[in-house]
Amino acid sequence: MTTPPTSRTQAGYEISRQTVEAVDGWSREMDRKWGPGRLEAVCPDPGLRQRFQSQREKFNRAVWEEDDVRGLEAHGLGMIYGYQALDQAATAAGIAPLDHSAVVEGRRADGVVIAIVPSNADYPRAIQAGRAVEVWTIDQVIELIERSLSKDATATIAAAAKAFGGVKVESIEFKNEELDDEIPF
Repeated sequence: MTTPPTSRTQAGYEISRQTVEAVDGWSREMDRKWGPGRLEAVCPDPGLRQRFQSQREKFNRAVWEEDDVRGLEAHGLGMIYGYQALDQAATAAGIAPLDHSAVVEGRRADGVVIAIVPSNADYPRAIQAGRAVEVWTIDQVIELIERSLSKDATATIAAAAKAFGGVKVESIEFKNEELDDEIPF
């Protein structure tokens, strides 16, 4: 009789990692297609939405609190089926995915959804489904960048993005220290 793998074994770790990556992949794809958190919000079937929320709680509990790799696998598969069911229900109800030509969305580190729209006329498209979302026009974003960052900082970020295609700037540190220390030699 073989013992089922636990997250403490290499096999269990690999199964757990692959399961979490698969669920995260579906989550990112649905957020990309529908907008962060929007698919769940626009689901026309409250019962399906409730089952999905329950499944997410079970999956999260399996990830963080339990040492049952097979349970994690089962709850991960349940999440994937849940994403598929929400996607199908919204599509069947005639709800359109996010139109990326009019709205670009992302989630800040604190969980707040930011929607960037081409103009004020596109504002209503970003707030549909009653989600909590901060809406910015592209002109506001440009103004924020221009007022918040020096020309050197924006040029550095642009040069890094051009040189390293798809680069993600994680932090910018400004050092305005004057070099007035004594030379030690």
